[in-house]
Parts: sequence; structure tokens; C-alpha cells
Amino acid sequence: MTMIPHARLAATISSPLGDLSFTPSAGAVQYYEARAYDEGTTTPIRATKYLGVPGVDVATGKIKVNIRTMLNALPAGNYEVIVAAIGAGGTDESVHASAYAVPLQSA
Repeated sequence: MTMIPHARLAATISSPLGDLSFTPSAGAVQYYEARAYDEGTTTPIRATKYLGVPGVDVATGKIKVNIRTMLNALPAGNYEVIVAAIGAGGTDESVHASAYAVPLQSA
């Protein structure tokens, strides 16, 4: 989950495709960013992906993006991905993260 002032964003990743869906913020957002951390940590950020402000799926009320390229750039391991909402008032991240396992790449 991610939040900006007054709003929480639930994030779910569908492994292994790298699909990430989250509830849009009720507040003013300039853009969203996916941030990958080593599982169980919040520093350092291992990778980021600019998400912009994608459209909301009317049927589900969620935003869905694919972060496969970001995840594929990481070494094999377990990561947590948080969606950060960036607005004029600053940046807020969630207290909950979505887990994603990056497998070893075959040669």
C-alpha cells in the first residue's frame, strides 16, 4: 500500500508478469513511482520506475501498470515494491509493500 496525505493506495503485484495494481490517491498527485527494496528493508532503494499518472480502470477502480523491466534489471532475490505518490505537498510511501521474487536468469 502507498499513501499520500489523506489517502492510502493498495498495491498488488501479479508474479511473474510484473503487473502492479493500486488504488489511486484521493489527493492531488503529480506522479506515481514504483520503488523496489530488499525484502524486509526500506533502504536503500534498489530500483525505481516512473509511473506517471496512469488512467484508472473504471471496472475495478484501480490503476494497473507493468513493472517487469524494473524487476528484470534486479539481481535474483526477494523484493518489496512500494508505490510512492508524489505531489506538491511531498512524497508519501505506504506502510505495506507487495512482495516479488526475481528468479535467477537463465544464460
